[in-house]
This record gives sequence, C-alpha cells and structure tokens, in this order.
Amino acid sequence: MTPPPHDIRPAPAPDSIPPKRRRFALRENSWQERLAGFALMTAIVPLAVLGYLIICWVGFAGRTERGRAGVRALDHFVNAAVFNGLAWESVSSHAWRVRDRKRWARFVIWLTDRFQPGHCQRANKREQPVIDLVLKKGLEKRTIGAKDNRPD
Repeated sequence: MTPPPHDIRPAPAPDSIPPKRRRFALRENSWQERLAGFALMTAIVPLAVLGYLIICWVGFAGRTERGRAGVRALDHFVNAAVFNGLAWESVSSHAWRVRDRKRWARFVIWLTDRFQPGHCQRANKREQPVIDLVLKKGLEKRTIGAKDNRPD
C-alpha cells in the first residue's frame, strides 16, 4: 500500500555531508531547532491561555467573526499538536483525509455528523487546495537551522 500524497516524511540527509558526519550534523540542527521551539513555546503558551480566555469572552459578548477566527486558529493548533496533522488544516479536514487509517478520525467524523452531517468531508474539500499549495511550496519544511529556507 502506497502512502497517501499528503503524508509528510522527513527529508533525506544532504549528500554534501560525508556519511560519518551526516548523523552528527542532523542531530546538531535538530537540537538547535528544538531549543528555539522550546523558547518560542515558553512565550506562546501564556499567550495561548490569554487567547483562549479572550475567545470565551468574545464568544459571549463580542463580534462573531473574531470568535470564529480564534476558534479556527485553536482548531489548527490542536490538529498539529495533538493529532500530528498539518498546521494549515483543521481537525475535521484531517479526520476526513485519514478516515480509512485512523480510529480517532472515524470517531471525529461520527461526532461531527451528529451536529452537521457531512461536515468533515466539506471541511476537507474546502481546505485541500490550501494544503496542496503549502506542500507544493514547501512551507511545512523546517526553517530554523536550515541553510536555505526559501521555497522554490
């Protein structure tokens, strides 16, 4: 069985690095990226909690558009952090894309169908062109520690 076109695999090691140093070079870049990610998350998590509180407030007393944008951003965050999905994709779209392989996806589809039949399929149909563009431009690739992070 061939993997679906939207599964992301790690890039192979660059051929310009000698085989004996390749492993160390990749590990070194990985630590640089991890350290930067940790520092970024240390700053972002308190802001995320504040954002959640603002979403709750706006949901009851503010503009609908602002609340919807906040919930959408939270949805994408949960998809990337919890379900190992793409940051540009909602949980619903991801569930539809992997429904044949993941039990959690079938549960999400079942649950959302109780509120809005066909929700996940419609979400995937709406978001798939964005995901295809992101993958085509290489926007999902690493930027910290990369030699050249400009897409083709």
